[in-house]
Amino acid sequence: MRDGSYTQSGSKVTVTNAGYNATSAAYGGSVTFGFLGRRDNGANPAPKQFTLNGSPCANEPTY
Repeated sequence: MRDGSYTQSGSKVTVTNAGYNATSAAYGGSVTFGFLGRRDNGANPAPKQFTLNGSPCANEPTY
């Protein structure tokens, strides 16, 4: 991972910032988050939800 770290417990994955990138500019700042995942031979079900700081993301994932 490049700008953070992650932990996983079962199907739940939590990503934490790297410290130096914990905040963005107060006005006009933006943050972009992305990840790459994989499903091994279809054995893992597709994600059902995504949240950011405990709030559901507005956009539905595209597969």
